[in-house]
Amino acid sequence: MKPEVTTAAPAAAAPPAWKAATRERQTGFMLRVMMWIARHAGRSFTRWVTLPPTVLVFLAKEGAARRASRAFLARALGRAPTLWDVLRHFWTFATVVQDRMLIAIGGFRDLTIDEGDRNAEERQATYSSARGSLLFVSHLGSFEAMREVVSTRTKMKLVLDKAHGAQLNAILGAQNPEVMAMIIDATQPGPALALAVRQSLEEGYRVGMMVDRPAAGEKTVRVPFLGRDAAFPVGPWALAAALQARVMLGFCFFAGGKHYVGRFELFEEKLAIPRERRAAGIEDCVRRYAARLEHYAKQAPYNWFNFYDFWQ
Repeated sequence: MKPEVTTAAPAAAAPPAWKAATRERQTGFMLRVMMWIARHAGRSFTRWVTLPPTVLVFLAKEGAARRASRAFLARALGRAPTLWDVLRHFWTFATVVQDRMLIAIGGFRDLTIDEGDRNAEERQATYSSARGSLLFVSHLGSFEAMREVVSTRTKMKLVLDKAHGAQLNAILGAQNPEVMAMIIDATQPGPALALAVRQSLEEGYRVGMMVDRPAAGEKTVRVPFLGRDAAFPVGPWALAAALQARVMLGFCFFAGGKHYVGRFELFEEKLAIPRERRAAGIEDCVRRYAARLEHYAKQAPYNWFNFYDFWQ
């Protein structure tokens, strides 16, 4: 069957420059306040003093995010979500963002990650193989927590649009320059990006890439996800096929308290797709990936951090 390839809808119109600048300054100020409190008062104080008002304001003001949360939770939970479900969803998101800051200032020792006995073989392949791997991740759970545990055992880089979340990235980079130095800029031209990724793989790095959310204008393919077709980006899979890369899947969920749960899977030892069936082969990969994403989204529904209409 010929895959249905589409192009992601253009991003919504930007607000007036003064409004965007004001919002950016306010966000940066609040992030710096939370960072200062986390550094001097610790995780528990920061979590229980600063997060409740932040989450309640977000719940009250962000109508689009509330609707997106309800739409996703209805599919993931298999029932109509309550206001408490939405509040828990936002609370999980705020906690993960706070922990991202905590990790940046060296507070990872306060967190634990359970990787699970059943994934021992995949974990061994992730950490011990001298061959580099593409580690495909998503906006489900905490990539920062996963990166922290992976980078303590092997070399890791991340393909990231540096302009996205610029305020938070700048603050975290100031606290931990080594983390920002490990970023491969996703906005560089395609050939340059492919070359940078290939070089990192040849040097034995695990190269993380977000593969669940298409950028504006990016080519996509629609495949089933939680009962309805959704658009997933084609680019990461085309790059993996062009490089014939080893592909791993990684997920890391907040499980309450100070605990996270990490899961790793070997997707393909070598993603080799003949050129004549490249489009169909990529669609098959995306379909298989979406099935695994759905599996984990049902296991940890409150860790879903795509607060927009994912099926639009």
